[in-house]
Amino acid sequence: MPLRSNVVPCWTIEQKRLRGDPSVVAQRVQGCPLAEQHEGARVRRAMNELNGNWYALFVRSRHEFVTTEQLRKLGVEAFLPSIGKTRRWSDREKRIQFPLFPGYVFVKVRPSAEIFLRILKVPGSVSFVTQDPGRPVQVDPQEMQSLRMMLETGENIDVFPHLFEGARVTVNRGPLNGAEGILMQKNENHIFLVNINILGRSVGMRINAEDLEQH
Repeated sequence: MPLRSNVVPCWTIEQKRLRGDPSVVAQRVQGCPLAEQHEGARVRRAMNELNGNWYALFVRSRHEFVTTEQLRKLGVEAFLPSIGKTRRWSDREKRIQFPLFPGYVFVKVRPSAEIFLRILKVPGSVSFVTQDPGRPVQVDPQEMQSLRMMLETGENIDVFPHLFEGARVTVNRGPLNGAEGILMQKNENHIFLVNINILGRSVGMRINAEDLEQH
């Protein structure tokens, strides 16, 4: 009497999936290219959902750009704040992009242990910024939006230790219209700061005080 195998043929799993058979969820997809492809697509869709949260991902030194690219290939919305600096040599000069926060990349995903684990398997990923072990801390979406707007202006910006002093303000005109931050004064210049609380850093740029509205 021939032995019966518990392994379900790959084509059978895929046929059930196409028919919407709920039992396919319990079938093992490992080793079945069609089923694995479907499973991978499902995870990528989940990671790219619009209602995701922002999280800070700690990455290996000098792997910020490589890891960001790998995350995007996986379908993750990844944000690497960077600034351009001119490097000069004896025979030439070149504009090079540098991470604004070395060692960190921001990702926007739905909170899910499965998704977090997939991200941590991406080359260069080390860990999420957490307050409690195993529970990544969400980054304030307003901080991300204001930081994006600041970088898009193309103006010179600086990174400072976390600063809480100063009035809470909103920019009411120009390319930063709607951005929220802190107003500081450095010498004779007004500095508009966006605090990234989870990293303990503030990003600042000079701004006309007339463009600001205090809360």
